[in-house]
Amino acid sequence: MGSKENHLYFLSAYHLIETCAAQERVHVNKHQHIRSELIKNKFIFKDDTEEIWKNFQKIENQFRPNFVYGFSWTKTDMTNVEVCYKIIEKICLKKLG
Repeated sequence: MGSKENHLYFLSAYHLIETCAAQERVHVNKHQHIRSELIKNKFIFKDDTEEIWKNFQKIENQFRPNFVYGFSWTKTDMTNVEVCYKIIEKICLKKLG
């Protein structure tokens, strides 16, 4: 596991969130807009809104840079990415049915 796998988790999480938003006719368009669009459109995830954007933000801002811009990542970082991803995946799959 390494930077390639981490990037795939990041992309998959983004596309899951974008798919749920699109189901409600909302388009995020850029990963940088996840938080603002979900807060503006709380009806997409309702009570899970904060859980979604916080976990995505952790993957994007806390863990992804370690994998993309250097070799300072640890096995714990990868485990943390997987935990955040699984939370996003569970909520999104529940919404998508």
